[in-house]
Amino acid sequence: MVTWKAEDPDADLVRVTAQFRPPGSASWFTLSERISDPFYVFDARSLPDGLYRLRLTADDASSNPEGESQTSIFELPDFAVDNTPPILALAAAGAGKLAVSAEDGTAVQAVRYSVDGEPWQALSSPGWVPGSRTFSAELAVPPGGPRWITVEAVDPFRNRAARAWLAER
Repeated sequence: MVTWKAEDPDADLVRVTAQFRPPGSASWFTLSERISDPFYVFDARSLPDGLYRLRLTADDASSNPEGESQTSIFELPDFAVDNTPPILALAAAGAGKLAVSAEDGTAVQAVRYSVDGEPWQALSSPGWVPGSRTFSAELAVPPGGPRWITVEAVDPFRNRAARAWLAER
């Protein structure tokens, strides 16, 4: 969502056009025109990952004769779109251990696991800093027969990846 405050010194009605520009493009694409509300909800889930720029053009054309309106253009700083979940992998790591690795183009924000559907527990790794692009750790499989282990990795944009492993011990 983007919000703004647009005022006209003559108290004319101000309308805004919202446009975006994809990475590497010189072209602007219109999201919506003649917006009278001071906000616009922009659903970026259909866009490829990357940095985008948003431009707002405010004008008072609806309150003035042709050729006498005023226009202001404001470009917002680049914003990131990330719709891709982390890549999560699980592998046997010897007797009673499960190797967990996660990688994300932005960052791995958190990794957690659940054993047999029990509550989630944070999985940590020595030296790992939340926000790093990679994560790796070994998880000790609890003894006592087969265990169903679910692991989830999350990035800062709340994209999630989950994998499950049947550990027979």
